[in-house]
Amino acid sequence: MRLKSFLLCLIVIALFTGCTKAELSLNIDEITWLKKNNMEIVFVGQINYPPFEFISDERGDYTGMAIELIRWMGTELGFTPVFKPMTFASAQQTVLNGKADALTGIFESPQRKLLFDFTDEVFSVPASIFIHSDRTDIITVQDLAHKKISVQRGDYAIEYLKQQNIPVEWIYTDDFKTAIEYVAQGKADANIGDEQIVLYHIYKNNLQQVIKKIGEPLYVGKDCMAVAKGNAIVLSILQKGLQRAYKSGVLEQIYQKWLGLSYSVKVKQEWSTTITVIIAILLGLIIVSSFWIIQLRATVQKKTREIQKVNNSLQSLNQQLIQANEQLVIDLKEHRRLEEERKNVELKIEKIQKFESLALMASSVAHDFNNYLTGILGNIELALSEISADTHAYKALQESRNIALQSRELIHSMLDFAGSTSLRLETLTIQSLINDIKPLIETSTKHQHIVEYIFDEKPITIKGDKSQLKQSIFNIVLNAIEAVPSTNGKITITCTRKEISLDYLSRYFHAGIELYSGEYALIIVEDNGPGIPKSMLSKIFDPFFSTKKSGRGIGLSSSMGIIKAHGGCIIVDSEPGRGSQFSVALPFSNT
Repeated sequence: MRLKSFLLCLIVIALFTGCTKAELSLNIDEITWLKKNNMEIVFVGQINYPPFEFISDERGDYTGMAIELIRWMGTELGFTPVFKPMTFASAQQTVLNGKADALTGIFESPQRKLLFDFTDEVFSVPASIFIHSDRTDIITVQDLAHKKISVQRGDYAIEYLKQQNIPVEWIYTDDFKTAIEYVAQGKADANIGDEQIVLYHIYKNNLQQVIKKIGEPLYVGKDCMAVAKGNAIVLSILQKGLQRAYKSGVLEQIYQKWLGLSYSVKVKQEWSTTITVIIAILLGLIIVSSFWIIQLRATVQKKTREIQKVNNSLQSLNQQLIQANEQLVIDLKEHRRLEEERKNVELKIEKIQKFESLALMASSVAHDFNNYLTGILGNIELALSEISADTHAYKALQESRNIALQSRELIHSMLDFAGSTSLRLETLTIQSLINDIKPLIETSTKHQHIVEYIFDEKPITIKGDKSQLKQSIFNIVLNAIEAVPSTNGKITITCTRKEISLDYLSRYFHAGIELYSGEYALIIVEDNGPGIPKSMLSKIFDPFFSTKKSGRGIGLSSSMGIIKAHGGCIIVDSEPGRGSQFSVALPFSNT
């Protein structure tokens, strides 16, 4: 009897182990996807995020805890991981653009769940405040208010401080190494950084006497792998590989290899192993006992079980049918949503290609035409110097010269649209730009309209070509002046700073550089004119498009070209009957 019970326990344990292995194997859809993609999964990760992912200074290879884990997963599941290290912000954008399949390490948050799907937690990463060792004025997170905070671009710390309603002046960097160096050099008051990474750089660069950590961690981030929203197959592959690493102990081995193991953790593991063994023994005893009880009652309840089995099968089939119908409805909705997103992306790409083609053509034509005009103007000037001023030919040549000069202005506008004009960059404020063109604005309104100016008290600094930016802003303001009614027209010009997200950009039409999420300098021109129909929004920045009989259609197109050349974009919010709002977004000056 004892031998029989022991053999039953062994059978139960073997079945349990086999089921677990089968659950974590790839299904037909996942295998098909891998074959279609040459058995490769493209990962993007951070260049300098030690010890999780970084390029080794000694060997020059891409390594770290996350990289070692993914390579193990590839061996286990039969795929080849392809790594493309880059900055954190670029890595997120690359996955969203579909140029990579997965992101190696990113904190899970409600806002990021709108864009990504996440695996289970891979690593636990606490984040703390780091300041210069000489400072005593920053003790709690509230002390960060109105301070200069260095942070890796796209880091969760930005989202966290916004949730705490703590206003700070962000100093964005490409990695934590630069962020902590800013604190050491006095360029930033503090850094909110992931502890393992910041401590790595502190010890590696001998900053122990310069940098100190304040208080307990602000939060503990769930560092996961992520895919673009809706990429269920790649997420399932990664999740299965991660579960294998959990169950086999490989993840724990990687953690111990890179970060070590304290005695308390070892004791905890030993207790965990003991408890697991006890539970397994109890489970085996329960299963064996249940088996014998069922066997004893088998004769009496045989017919009852058969009827119940048929009934359960019917109920199970009915439930499966209901679930299949529900899943089909969900899949159809998701398919329609993804198809709509694909069409929107294709339209956006088509628009960008159209602008690039127009810009290239405009630049080429303008340069050639400018060369021809230079020769024409030279010959006219030479002819004027040799003809008497009181002759009819002299006056005709003067008129030809004026027409050629006007043509040159048109060429400059085409070059502005193409973004091919040379920029004389200087540091300036957007308030000073508006102040410089105030007299020109007031003259253009003929005192028939009310222009209101709203400026931030603190100077908002950018880097750009002053004359070209003034021309671009004035073109937009002039467009608003011509749009408002003559009796009760009102125009508001605002100089401010604003946090712009990818979700915000997706809600409005915009032209110029594709911006990353972050804070930008904003010049907002708002009018109470008739507004612009949605069908016309995609055309207003096209060269030579105008709804005015006397218009040439190059004002807004040249404005867009100038702003694009400065690394910014123009965001338009307008509907018929409620006026228009043109927001010029420009990056801040780094100096």
